[in-house]
Amino acid sequence: MWNIISNGLPLDHEIEVLRKTVLENLLFLVGIFMLPIFCAIAFSKNYYTICIIDTALFLFLVLLFIYLRKTNNHQSAAIIGMVVMGCLCVFFVVYAGIYNTTFYMWIFLYPLLALFLLGTVSGSVFSLLILSIVCILLILKRYLPFLTPGIIVDEIRFGAVYITIYLIAFAMEKVRQAIQDRLNISNLKLETTVAEKEDLIRKLQKTIDEVTVLRGILPICSQCKKIRDDKGYWHQVESYVRSHSEADFTHSICPECIGKLYPDMKNSIES
Repeated sequence: MWNIISNGLPLDHEIEVLRKTVLENLLFLVGIFMLPIFCAIAFSKNYYTICIIDTALFLFLVLLFIYLRKTNNHQSAAIIGMVVMGCLCVFFVVYAGIYNTTFYMWIFLYPLLALFLLGTVSGSVFSLLILSIVCILLILKRYLPFLTPGIIVDEIRFGAVYITIYLIAFAMEKVRQAIQDRLNISNLKLETTVAEKEDLIRKLQKTIDEVTVLRGILPICSQCKKIRDDKGYWHQVESYVRSHSEADFTHSICPECIGKLYPDMKNSIES
């Protein structure tokens, strides 16, 4: 079941993609399961228009479910779904449905889904656009005879309830985004710290390896004092130590060598 609703995405996949994919698939599957039942009820009560709408919506959800399954493009699937649902909300303003309840059952769900699937910006645009269109139609229903009477609602109370649901959904989504952003920042800092520690460990290991080389047995010429490396090349002591450590050299002369090389200067230097 999880493989179906997640499109096979693993649990460690990007959380936003996983969340929206699972939510969209759940909505599609609920609709695919319930719409045949709604269609049968509408047909039994001679609501043929609703029956046709339910059948078309069922086929649409099947295609959208397959599209999401094949492409994993959750953003396009969400936009298409909210556009179609918005059209249905507008339709149900004119044609209220069975017992004049269809409008009330679905219109207040719209801002929740729009904000959860599209985010605070796009979700707000879709939600407020549908609210504006619906309010205009509700007002026109009183004056234009070609609009089916359908439902009669108080536009002010309807708008107040819709805005309340929208604001609650907006606040929930905004807080969720803030928490997600903080988690992302914390993860980034943690990854940076881990990378710095790994880099420090590599440097320490390199230093240890270099020190280990200098502690080993080094072949040295008994005459010129050159050192042979592991590739068979001979190097001056100074150049070999420089390349295998952070040490450097400054040249001087010891008392014994002064006595051998400069006997006349030995006494004055020692004094």
